[in-house]
Amino acid sequence: MVVEWETPVYILCDVFILNYTIISNIKESFTIGVRTKKAIIEMIVEAKAVVSTSTSFIGTSIGTSSKKNLVAKDAVYGTRRACLPHQFDVYCLFNGLISNWKAHRVVDFRKPLKIDKLHAVVGKNSLALYWQYDADNYLRLSYLAIYPEARIISTVELRGKNRYKFNNMQHGTYIFMIIVLKYVDDIELQSDIESITVSVGSTKRFTSVEKYNGERIFVTFESSSDNSVSVNGFIDNYAIIVTEQIQDVDYKLDSWFDVQKKDIWTPYRATSSTYNPFRQKEIYTATFIIGDDNCFTKFDKTEMKPENMYCNGKLRRNRQYFVKLRTYSLLKIAVESDWVSVNNTYRTNEHKKWNKQG
Repeated sequence: MVVEWETPVYILCDVFILNYTIISNIKESFTIGVRTKKAIIEMIVEAKAVVSTSTSFIGTSIGTSSKKNLVAKDAVYGTRRACLPHQFDVYCLFNGLISNWKAHRVVDFRKPLKIDKLHAVVGKNSLALYWQYDADNYLRLSYLAIYPEARIISTVELRGKNRYKFNNMQHGTYIFMIIVLKYVDDIELQSDIESITVSVGSTKRFTSVEKYNGERIFVTFESSSDNSVSVNGFIDNYAIIVTEQIQDVDYKLDSWFDVQKKDIWTPYRATSSTYNPFRQKEIYTATFIIGDDNCFTKFDKTEMKPENMYCNGKLRRNRQYFVKLRTYSLLKIAVESDWVSVNNTYRTNEHKKWNKQG
C-alpha cells in the first residue's frame, strides 16, 4: 500500500514521521521515518505492518501494479477478506524537533456489505434476478453455465439497480453471482459474493383457460414433474397471476387490493401465498376459479391489507384479461409460464383428476 502526502512550501523537513494506525477493537499503531513524501507499507496480516521498498500487499493479494486491490480472492469464486479502516498521521522532524504541521487522513478500507435476498424468476428463455441493496455502490453481476457444458457467459456492472433481466437464455443450469464494489481512490474493495444456482428449461403452462359470465375465469393446470425441480428446489406454492396489461412481474407480487382502484389493472396474485393443490400425492390436476371471492366481506376491514395477504377478488366486466402460472420453490426461485389471453380460451385434454381449491 502506497501512502503519499504534500507539505506546505515553508515546511522544512529532515525526516517525515508517518504514524500508521489500524482502527479496530484493539488499535495498533506503527511509526515509520522516511526522507521522501512517499511511503510503501507492506501489511503481512491485518494488524502487522513493516516498511517495504518493492512490492506491497494486504491480506493475501500481492501486486506491484498502479491499481491496488486490497482484498484476497481464490481462483474460483473469489472468497473475500475484510479490510479495516486505517488512519495516517504525518509529522515533520527538523533539527531534532517535530513541527506543529501535521497531515492527517482516515481511509476506510472495509469491504462493503453484500446484497440481500437474491431471488430469481425463470421464464421461457429468460431469467430475471431481484435483490435488496440500499447503498449507491456499483454491482458486478456475472454468470457461468455449469450444464450441459461449463463456460463463462457474461459480466455486467450496474449501479442503483435492484433487478436485472437476461433474455435469450439457452436451456441449462447457471450460477449467478453478484459482488458489491466500493472504490477508495484507485483501490477497488469487493464484498462477499451472493450467488444463486438456477435451471432454465421448460416452464409450466395452463392446460385450459375458460371464461364464464364475464366475471370468472377457470384455469386448469397439472402438477410439476420437470427435471429442473431438483436444481430450482421443491415447489412450495403456486401463484395465479392476473392482469389487464402485459408487463414484467416482480418476484414479490401485488394483491387484488393493490390494483382494484386502478384504471388498468397491473399484475396481481389471485391465489393465497400458500396455495398448493398438489400437497396430496394422488392429485395430478387442479382447477382454480379467478374472481370467486368478495374480498370486502371475506376480510375484516381492520385486517384488509396485512403483509403477504392475497384475495381472489371479483373481476370487472368487459375487460381484456391475461393470466400466467408461476411456481415458487423453497430455494426462492420462481418459474412462470407465458401470458395467456383469456379471450383465446382453450382446453387441451381430459384431466386425470379434477380438484378445485381456492
